[in-house]
Amino acid sequence: MKHILIILTFLLTWANAFSQSYPDNIKKGDDFVAVRNYEDAVKSYSDAIAIDSSKSEGYFKRGQAYFYLSKDSLAVANYNKALLLDPKNPQIYFMRGQSRSYLGDPNGAQTDYGKAIELDTNYIAAYIQRGYVFLSQGQIMPAYVMFTIAINKNPTQTADVYFARGYCLQQQFAWQQAIDDYNKAIAINANFSDAYLNAGNCYRVLMQYDKALEHHNKALELKPEYSTTYYARGFVYLDLGEKEKACADWKKAVELGDKYAQAYIDQNCK
Repeated sequence: MKHILIILTFLLTWANAFSQSYPDNIKKGDDFVAVRNYEDAVKSYSDAIAIDSSKSEGYFKRGQAYFYLSKDSLAVANYNKALLLDPKNPQIYFMRGQSRSYLGDPNGAQTDYGKAIELDTNYIAAYIQRGYVFLSQGQIMPAYVMFTIAINKNPTQTADVYFARGYCLQQQFAWQQAIDDYNKAIAINANFSDAYLNAGNCYRVLMQYDKALEHHNKALELKPEYSTTYYARGFVYLDLGEKEKACADWKKAVELGDKYAQAYIDQNCK
């Protein structure tokens, strides 16, 4: 009798899984994703795939659920299956690029973002993510191009995108253009401490010391324990001939764990 009950329970479970249609299971999975219940979303999408494995949607959405669970290898496996069924879908390439990036495969991610752009030249997120991959590889000019295309296509970008392009410009010694982008980032996010810091560094190169100090002071107001800002502000004070203040900033930077400030203390501070 016990074995009969086990078999009946299995059959009922199996029958329940297939009692809903493919669209029903997809919808159920989407509802789970909406409330961040990704484990159950995976199960629902798997039920959909079991009903019809010829559609890419189930694999793609299961891949997304795995992505949200930080199971990127499984996500890539599902995106691969989705692409076999729908090879001209830019969104699948984009999402596979995301997972490949997290798996430490920047070349694969870059290829996927490029394919997404090839299939949809207005896929702004793909330009942005490809820019970040280029940046992570130290390819400043290609990164700048990607961020610029994204901004040109839609100027209402996030502060992070303007900051990233500003960083590219700063690395190319385009100080004023970098400042313009950092200030755009600040206009979007008034609490962007790194944008204040980097803008301050650019103003220092341009010998606009008042603005450099203004931006460094604001960066410290927002992030008072950031050693890098004390380190940077110390050079502004040194340029202004205020060695005592420079030394105080470098000493504070050392207290906060900066690795480089001690050398300047040894050279300039007694």
